[in-house]
Amino acid sequence: MSSVALIAPRSEGGVAYIIERLWKGLRRERFPVSKIVISGSPTLFHLKHLPQFQKYDVVIITGSIPPPSHIFARSDVRVVLFVHGFVYHELGNVIGYGRLREKLGAMYSLMLFEMAKKADRVDTYICHSITTCEANKIYNNFILLPQFVFPEELPKRNEVSVQGRFNPKVVTYKSYVNSPRLLREEKLISLMRGVSQKLGRQVDLVIVDPAQREPKKEKWGNLVVYRLPFLPRERFLRLIASSDLYIERCVDEELSLGSIDAGIVGTPVAKLTHPSFVERQDYKDEVLWAASPREFIELVSEYLRDAEDKKPTYSRRFREFLLNKRSWDNVKMSLTNLLRSEL
Repeated sequence: MSSVALIAPRSEGGVAYIIERLWKGLRRERFPVSKIVISGSPTLFHLKHLPQFQKYDVVIITGSIPPPSHIFARSDVRVVLFVHGFVYHELGNVIGYGRLREKLGAMYSLMLFEMAKKADRVDTYICHSITTCEANKIYNNFILLPQFVFPEELPKRNEVSVQGRFNPKVVTYKSYVNSPRLLREEKLISLMRGVSQKLGRQVDLVIVDPAQREPKKEKWGNLVVYRLPFLPRERFLRLIASSDLYIERCVDEELSLGSIDAGIVGTPVAKLTHPSFVERQDYKDEVLWAASPREFIELVSEYLRDAEDKKPTYSRRFREFLLNKRSWDNVKMSLTNLLRSEL
């Protein structure tokens, strides 16, 4: 069985949690896996520890950008790159609009990404979705690892808290990155204003924004928008659990970690999917999804009008979807087969 090194950037938030879950999953499969966290300069760290990395059969680089040292790694070390976001778009935004130091860092990262692809030194890429691979110009030698759950994380059937509030409460998460795959904040607010107008009463929209410094409240007609700064994971889960609905901001086929967390605490998920990605979705009525703004407003309004009665049904459907299609045992096969195969 292959010995595996997970090389992880020193970070917090979603990517760090995804890496932690991957490490946990591989340990469940009894792979000899080590998690190595980068400290200090990534380039110097990798050059310093290159002999250590070459002791492993497989090195999984989990931070999207490959270090230069892996281009010169031992030829029989399999190199796997886990790409999380839209690298070209996100780094391009930093190069175009960031401060000088940020621009230089983004240019260097983009150069490393291009070099690794041209040198054909990455043996396999991991992406959360087909769209993520395509956006990063990865068309071959990739496997998919969507966001997943461990079955024991999910609540038992019918263990769903139903709120008796008058004003519906909806939660979403705003990412650090500016990505074309995410519903823009102004568009989200416009949609939820349409929902509040359709309902004819106040709707509370809570946006958790890790870039926000202090809590902030805004009023848009019947829509009240609460902006909250970064929340520790347990507080974030409690917030979702106390809500009627979680809004997924990915407009492609992907369901982000926030949606998976909503399923864990029993809160239904709604999303607006761009028509180009509808055929790639692996969910149907388990998620309140729509392919047009008008349909989204109608669907969410209908749900919130009677959320107390409908929440348990949608919660059960989403829970069953996660168990049947997004549990670790249902998504692991491509990765575990790769790690067990011969070079």
